[in-house]
Amino acid sequence: MCPSDRSVRLEASEFRSAFDVLDADQDGRISRDDLKAFYSAFPSATTDDKIHSMISAADADLDDFFEFHEFERILDAAKPAAWSGSSRKGSRSWIATAMAG
Repeated sequence: MCPSDRSVRLEASEFRSAFDVLDADQDGRISRDDLKAFYSAFPSATTDDKIHSMISAADADLDDFFEFHEFERILDAAKPAAWSGSSRKGSRSWIATAMAG
């Protein structure tokens, strides 16, 4: 196994873990209600407008939800250039930043 294969698997696993945390009802897609449930623990951290923006940014097929492949696409595009599989420090913070827009 080459190191890059391991990095890709770890990255996908982290993306999946983050997705699963946001998917409150565990139906395989993230809705406005899922995001509201997550952010209810941080009431000043977001607004309905921000939640709408998050859904809009990730929802490539315009069904008002985003599935894992859409979530992964957004996070991959937002990944800092300096971040690599061997340097995982701070990965959760950039995931949160990517989702917050």
